Amino acid sequence: MKLIFSRKGIDDAYGKGASPIFPNGQMVSIPIPVKGQEKGIQYKDLQHSEISYQRLIKQLQIPIKRKTCHFDPDLNPMVLERTRSWKPCLGHHGAAVKHLFNQGIAVGDVFLFFGSFRHVKQAKYKQWNFIKESPKQHIVYGFLRIGKILNLKDKAERDEAIHLGYENHPHVQNDYKGQNVLFIASDAETGSGLFTYNQELVLTQAGSTKSIWELPAFFYDLKISRHEKRERFSLKNEMTILKTVGIGQEFVVEENELVTQWVNALIS
Repeated sequence: MKLIFSRKGIDDAYGKGASPIFPNGQMVSIPIPVKGQEKGIQYKDLQHSEISYQRLIKQLQIPIKRKTCHFDPDLNPMVLERTRSWKPCLGHHGAAVKHLFNQGIAVGDVFLFFGSFRHVKQAKYKQWNFIKESPKQHIVYGFLRIGKILNLKDKAERDEAIHLGYENHPHVQNDYKGQNVLFIASDAETGSGLFTYNQELVLTQAGSTKSIWELPAFFYDLKISRHEKRERFSLKNEMTILKTVGIGQEFVVEENELVTQWVNALIS
């Protein structure tokens, strides 16, 4: 099993902000806005509890001007209406999917989704606000174990995606240039999920900028795509400190039994 650290949701580059961690530990990844004429789903049509993403963005004063988003990955069955055949999924196109296939990604591999998050609190009139002292951190908020890969450039496989209930997914709505694929979870219930906030899910080293990660020691000797320079790795207090790159959505970790055990422990 390969592990893919997959950067998703708004951050300083896309959307100019962070996603919220609620007092009950729920983490809601705010999807990035669409670009140009790209089709997507309106923020107002996505729901967390009794509040739309659009209202949440406004209350948190996240400077997103567009009303439509690139809602991907799609992990939460409660956010939109679903068909019976729907399973959590993730789309990729162009250079991003080329990078994954060059790394040998296949059925059975696992995406761990991370993003920029901050803690929030409820203020006057039940308005959500970021806690001033809460720093932006890279935190793992969900996972997807690959069960099927659909090539959306192939008419039969695109028709299959529509039949399975993905007609509103941005990678089905948009005819992206180059490769365009849909990764579908291995199982609707156990093949994907969202995590509740826990310190073990925090990638950012305490007191550091969000791009400096603290990982278990065994990561020190492993190959991680986009991180070929060994000076990015160091050991401190029996932990691996990794200075992550600012460019690149996906970091693929080579197959390793300790990594598999670590991922399975997070999921369980």
